[in-house]
Amino acid sequence: MSTPTNGDANDPWRRPNEPQQPGLGQQGQPGPDPRQGQQGYGQPAYGSSPSYGQQGGQPGYGSSPSYGQQGGQPGQPGGYPAAGQPGPGYGYPQGGYLARNPYPGVEGARPTGAGLQIGAAFVDNLILGVIFGVLGGLSFIPLFATLAGLPSSAYRRTTNASGTRTRSELTPEATNAVLGSVAASFAIMAVLFIIVGVLLWWWLATRGKSIGNAIFGLRLVSQETGQPLGWGPIFLRGLLVWGTSTLTSGIMGLLFWLSPLFDSTSGWFQAWQDKLFKGVVINHREGPDTYTPVNRDR
Repeated sequence: MSTPTNGDANDPWRRPNEPQQPGLGQQGQPGPDPRQGQQGYGQPAYGSSPSYGQQGGQPGYGSSPSYGQQGGQPGQPGGYPAAGQPGPGYGYPQGGYLARNPYPGVEGARPTGAGLQIGAAFVDNLILGVIFGVLGGLSFIPLFATLAGLPSSAYRRTTNASGTRTRSELTPEATNAVLGSVAASFAIMAVLFIIVGVLLWWWLATRGKSIGNAIFGLRLVSQETGQPLGWGPIFLRGLLVWGTSTLTSGIMGLLFWLSPLFDSTSGWFQAWQDKLFKGVVINHREGPDTYTPVNRDR
């Protein structure tokens, strides 16, 4: 006679204090019919507790079934849970099981709620708007200096063909000087924007950080490795958001920003651009950090 088992004690998703479930062969077997006057082979008399090793789907050692119960888990006919009760392995805390994390690379990390992700993105756009606005203004200092330094001889008055109206215009030499200043200002602005963009790219690609992420203690990492996504995925991710937002006059940018609200399946509130490149945002201020370099720059 084989010894019945009580579930898998090595299941990592079962809590230490979880009672072991009936093993294979204990569910679905019909018990004795209490209306019959005779007892089946090997079945205990009415009112007695069954001993260890009973057959016919009766509860194992140490359990006492109620009158009229049939095989499966005690209290439930046929081994099925009551209506509205999830079976083992689904949800928590019922049954002593935790929901399975779909992304092993961020095991143990704390997901970031949709509201916090949207807030971090808002802070990013707000602060970057101020930074680029200031840099843009500084870039045109050469143009302002050129215009302010033009002598009065740089302007000349011209009269139309009928001689009834005059206007002031720059001399060719002054016009060339102004155009040169405009070109220099745009070149300076482009260089400054590229420098800031590369720094932000490096920070997000190698540290999973942005300005908003740093403020709120968040990090964008790969759902497969728990490490930052890297240079290529971050570049394509930013290009996707910027390009589609430009083509749709900002509509897609707004949807990308709010997309964490639309994720109801993974439990990680992934934005569309993050889901596409297999990224998740973890909250390492309130939970473990999966970023593992020795010299960790937060």
